[in-house]
Amino acid sequence: MVQGNFNLVTKGKVLELVKRGHIKLNKLNAKLKVVRNNNLQKRRRYLGIFFLVPALVISLLVIGYPLLQMLNLSFREYNLMRPTTLGKFIGITNFVRAFTNYKFRNSLGTTLIFTFLVTILGYIIGLFSALLLNSLKKVKGFFTVSICLPWAIPGAIAAYIFLQLFQSPGGIITYWISIIGLDVSWITQKLPSLFLVVIVATWKSYPFVTMGLLAGLQTIPNEIYEAASIDGASNFRKLFSITLPALKPITTVLLILNGTWAFKNFEIIWILTGGGPARFTQTLGIDLYNKAFVNFNFGYASSIGVIMLIISLFIIFLYMRLMMKESFY
Repeated sequence: MVQGNFNLVTKGKVLELVKRGHIKLNKLNAKLKVVRNNNLQKRRRYLGIFFLVPALVISLLVIGYPLLQMLNLSFREYNLMRPTTLGKFIGITNFVRAFTNYKFRNSLGTTLIFTFLVTILGYIIGLFSALLLNSLKKVKGFFTVSICLPWAIPGAIAAYIFLQLFQSPGGIITYWISIIGLDVSWITQKLPSLFLVVIVATWKSYPFVTMGLLAGLQTIPNEIYEAASIDGASNFRKLFSITLPALKPITTVLLILNGTWAFKNFEIIWILTGGGPARFTQTLGIDLYNKAFVNFNFGYASSIGVIMLIISLFIIFLYMRLMMKESFY
């Protein structure tokens, strides 16, 4: 009876029971310690919930409400140019219009190509940059800061910088290329414009990959490389047999995060080409902007946003599955 209602017994009663020998002192201390620990854990749990509530409320207001509103508009006819049918529920008609529209399919294909190129090129350049930084003994900090500069520059400013370099006429790089007899218009020609937006987006994103891979390289023990050198392994063999397998977990994370960023990139493409020439660089983000703020068809634009959200969630799902698989093994 005493043990079952231990926390309800008064201090004087406990001391009296200890004197009579009904409760041993060491058991009493153990019980008191358990009770204190339980109370401390409860207080910490409630305190954590208390601090999380404001962030959750703000997230629901800033993210949750616009998301629900986008979902609602995607199932409605909400074209400001047609006020007679404004707000009419039309089901999945907007989604059917999107997938049956060749312009949307072209934008989707351009988005996937752009995302793939930026992700792969960013990883390759980031890998070699990380290997170079990891091999440096002196002035390592200087080069690390220098490589991080493109990442720190806002995307809009980076786009304007490259626009000045590649504009025709007057751009420095355009002028250098014209000296060797090549007349390239980076903005008005299809393939050069795609090349330009991919290069700028890669330049902006590769420092993030570099820093992640550099952190992963520093966790690989040097003894493994020394043992491989004793066995006569070349640097090429060390890269593919030791370095890349060891970097596999962080590589998966970086590829997915960088791919997600490239998939939703807007400002670089919009400033450099505006989606042109002839819609050749128009991605889903540009298409969404045009439908919403040029054509004022917010219902159709919302359906494009939902499709982009579903694709992003699918990428995140793959990321979570891969991470769970890696942790399992």
